[in-house]
Amino acid sequence: MIQDDMHVLFHIKIDDLGQRLTQLPRELMVQSDVNARIFGHLANSVFQTYISAFHCLVQKIFNEYFYDLLSTILAQVSFLTEYENRDVSQYSKDCTQFLKTNLCSTLATVVSSDCLRTGQPIPREVWLMYSESLDTDVASRRLKLASTLYCCGDLQKAAYVLDQVAQRLDDSVLSVCGHRLLRNVVLSQRFCEFTEHSEVQTISSKLAFCVRFIRQEMFCTPMFMWFEMFRSVGDDVQHRCISEREWMDCAEVDARPFMLYLQYLTYRDLGERLRQLQAFGELQQTVSSRAKMKQLHHRETVFNLMGHCLELEGNLQGALNVYDSSLRFLPRNNAANKHILRLTQQMNV
Repeated sequence: MIQDDMHVLFHIKIDDLGQRLTQLPRELMVQSDVNARIFGHLANSVFQTYISAFHCLVQKIFNEYFYDLLSTILAQVSFLTEYENRDVSQYSKDCTQFLKTNLCSTLATVVSSDCLRTGQPIPREVWLMYSESLDTDVASRRLKLASTLYCCGDLQKAAYVLDQVAQRLDDSVLSVCGHRLLRNVVLSQRFCEFTEHSEVQTISSKLAFCVRFIRQEMFCTPMFMWFEMFRSVGDDVQHRCISEREWMDCAEVDARPFMLYLQYLTYRDLGERLRQLQAFGELQQTVSSRAKMKQLHHRETVFNLMGHCLELEGNLQGALNVYDSSLRFLPRNNAANKHILRLTQQMNV
């Protein structure tokens, strides 16, 4: 019983003991799940550190010229592979594997973006790098692959990958961001529940990292999201905190709404109106649900994506209203400012 942290008590059926214990006042139950909460918060912190470290590494690498990227990244991957094979702790190996896999995935998208920019075919080796780095988490890497396929015009394959993501993103999956921390009580409790006694690989299978595109990945991103990479207006840059400086020149959005947005665009171009409207409806339900919005880290960007869908539906006034709602979450450093200006000029012509 001690090894089980006394949880076995809640499963005792004699005299309905387990059921009666669960009905005790909440303050008497706090001590029983202290270990789970501590473990959950530690696991949350670990994965926040994973993502933050990876973003710092990418930021350092991609400040160099494109033609120096391949040798620089491959050198980093070689170093990480060598470190992973050393006699180090399992935690160090997990961190190293995480960084290496994500780095390879980013390299694949950067090379793909440059190929699309110059009109060159994407090499077979790049697609192999995509396939080898899909399982870093539940959805983010698959969504970057789907986005690349969409920008290549390979709509059928993009739709197939998006269907795979939709099957994986069930209600048990949690959204995790490297820069905007979870502050929702319900989400924190759920994180604690599934991380207790879980291995790193198991935890990864329950997490969906936010999808992030750096500027060097621009041509693998739907054009509307380019606004997110150049979101500043006037003196906005001076109103960024330290953590925001690390990602606000990128396009970053939660996995689930980005999946719905990509589905909307893909099915639209495929001419599958019913499936397009289904994705549109689910995205609309997301932005109109207070409970769902509390689970998201980049709410302003989700509203902006919804606004673009409304524009494509011909509802310009509705799009303006949604962009205005986006500004309520983030008045500065928000691409919605540019969208409102653009639409206002368009409607006044």
